Amino acid sequence: MATAATVACQPPSSGARPGPPQIDVSNHRLPQGEVNIASDPNDSRVLLAASNSFLEGAVRVYGSTDGGRTWTSDLAPLPRAAILNPGDPWVGIDLAKRQYLAIIAGFDPNSGGRLYVLSRAGPTEPWAVPSAPVAPIADALSFGDDKDTLAVDASSISPHLGRIYVAWTRNGQIVIAHSDDQAVTWSKPVALTEQGGVAIAATIGISKGGDVYLSWVTETGLTIERSTDGGDHWGQPSEFGRAEARACQAIPAIHSTCANAFPSVVVDRSRGKYGGRVYAVFASTDANGRVGVFVKVFNADLTPVAGSPWRVDRPVGGANADRFHPVAAINQQSGVIWACFYDTAPDPHRIQTYFSCSISRDGGEQWATPAHAATTASDEIQWRAFTGHAGTEYGDYEGLALADGVAHPIWTDSRDLARLQEEIYTTTLTEADFSSG
Repeated sequence: MATAATVACQPPSSGARPGPPQIDVSNHRLPQGEVNIASDPNDSRVLLAASNSFLEGAVRVYGSTDGGRTWTSDLAPLPRAAILNPGDPWVGIDLAKRQYLAIIAGFDPNSGGRLYVLSRAGPTEPWAVPSAPVAPIADALSFGDDKDTLAVDASSISPHLGRIYVAWTRNGQIVIAHSDDQAVTWSKPVALTEQGGVAIAATIGISKGGDVYLSWVTETGLTIERSTDGGDHWGQPSEFGRAEARACQAIPAIHSTCANAFPSVVVDRSRGKYGGRVYAVFASTDANGRVGVFVKVFNADLTPVAGSPWRVDRPVGGANADRFHPVAAINQQSGVIWACFYDTAPDPHRIQTYFSCSISRDGGEQWATPAHAATTASDEIQWRAFTGHAGTEYGDYEGLALADGVAHPIWTDSRDLARLQEEIYTTTLTEADFSSG
């Protein structure tokens, strides 16, 4: 049975943003990371999140039915015979309230991980655990599956309403598959990259009309492609980002790995001025050698919007700072774009971080001064910080969901290392929290 997580409200720091409390969603003695979140498209009170629980050898699943004020926490069940740590959780909810959880589960050190998608009929129902992975084991070599993502087509005018998409890296290739029967059966994966390459961190965006956009990162830059037939066929790739910039930049706040360039792709499905635009938010090294957050903007056909990429993280009060691990979402009623990321300002040593957010009301060109979602700093280079899982520190990605104009950022937080380890925190923000943009 899931148990309600303790609501751990932290006192605001000096000059902190007033507003709703920050909640320790995981509240667990073992470290968490790589968190993702989704909202029910029909009920903004219902939220689903999941994180890697590294030392438990498990994925933790979190649920809220009151708009994020209280949460339950439980371990996700594993596929039969899985013996290695599951990871890379990704969540989604369809129009029928069915919830989905994608994970990579391992069986032995030689065959590597396999992608599975669990589902349940609602937030209090038991998880259905598939007996087979999304793609047959015989289709993969020993290196297996990695870094999955999941998206649900919830547009009432889409010809693929209800279709579930999963994309991931299989032996260095980006592949994508879909299901039309609530994750029971899956199409044969379609490969978007060539064998022998290094491509990772797929991210999916879906338009109002059902077009699918898929982006990923390589060692030389970022790529995005479009499918107009539900993921079966794909157009010509469009490369963006700066190929000369490092795809994973070493920074003081992440001393044992680096700040990755994983993209976050969202599509404007609103009736606003910029409806149909596609946004790819990513981190990259700027002209001063610092990591910043940028947005590349495309029209629906993937022709670039002139002038982009634009800077997301206005360097107000910290031009010397690093901003990294961005995630994006769109208010589908207004078309306002959100981006959240770690920010090392105002620490002159670029070590302490605050998970922060910004918004753009003009299609991605101008962004508001970032507002802290976390009002207490995290510091992942302390000796108490968990670095045993390949030195991931903050993990590879964080989460953001928007429901009825309310943003639910969710992130890995190490403010309480003396008592716990890395925790999963969340809060709520609205457009009223930003004075400009």
